[in-house]
Amino acid sequence: MNDIFKTRVTVSDSNKKSEYSDHLFFIGSCFAENIGSRFQSRLFPVVVNPFGVMYNPVSVANTLTDIIDGRLITDDDLQFHNGLWQSFRLHGSFSSPHRQDVILKANEAIAEARIHLQKTETLVVTFGTSWVYSLKEDNSIVANCHKFPADRFNHFKLSPDEIAELWKEVILRLRDINPSIRLIFTISPVRHWKNGAWGNNVSKATLMLAVDQLMMSDPSIEYFPAYEIMMDELRDYRFYADDMLHPSQLAQEYIFDIFSKAYFTNEAIAFGRESHKILTTLNHRPLHGKNDNYKHLIGKTMVQIENLGKKYPSTDVTKLLNIAKTLLI
Repeated sequence: MNDIFKTRVTVSDSNKKSEYSDHLFFIGSCFAENIGSRFQSRLFPVVVNPFGVMYNPVSVANTLTDIIDGRLITDDDLQFHNGLWQSFRLHGSFSSPHRQDVILKANEAIAEARIHLQKTETLVVTFGTSWVYSLKEDNSIVANCHKFPADRFNHFKLSPDEIAELWKEVILRLRDINPSIRLIFTISPVRHWKNGAWGNNVSKATLMLAVDQLMMSDPSIEYFPAYEIMMDELRDYRFYADDMLHPSQLAQEYIFDIFSKAYFTNEAIAFGRESHKILTTLNHRPLHGKNDNYKHLIGKTMVQIENLGKKYPSTDVTKLLNIAKTLLI
């Protein structure tokens, strides 16, 4: 009955559904972070944005290329600004007052991501905006401006052809190191209002045209309509966060549920539901200390963890059991 009050976006089931043991890789905008983190909280083997959130297609492409090539962060990549060492290749979460901390953290992320990418079954790429900032001194497009003075950058919009041609090369590189990798593209439903309503809409249309070109050149590429679901099914502002630009937690869960049903087996969804319940219990902190009731709850949870390991043998539950044991001390 409620469907008469909304425009339903049809999402067909994928012909290749993922199992609970499949390796996943999410990269791109904060929407990739939102969806990817939900799989992390459900114990799926997943890497999410190893260099931090990336909004534009060039920075996402550069990040994947760096991972494929194993290109490390060096002193030459860093600049000191506002008391922090920072890299235009990295998100601000990597910045630090200590140069070596940035290098160590970034290079660990590269090494781990490269190993994971080589065995990834599904890579989900989320583009946020086609607007980019480039450094005036060398025209390189940055992943983050890190609040450097605006006069150091040029600001412009990429064309669909530029994005598509770049990504055709990236996809070839990806298939070189992982021939069976499945690619799913999405457009972030987060509206980038800095360039105004017109600038945001033209930007999203540019991204769609670029992905459309990629899909025409490679029929194996899939597209998940996260943007369309937000704009049509969830167009009411009650589904937005307080800034009226980002999807609310409820909207994120709704889109995550549609994504899961389209791309994952029933067994994988059941695994996610069971593991999420266990992690939620382990992350709960009692108001009145570790009393008998709490210890009884953790004891029951340890049994659930052991049963999870037996039911889904590809999952190593040792870490969860160790966490539960520490909660009993």
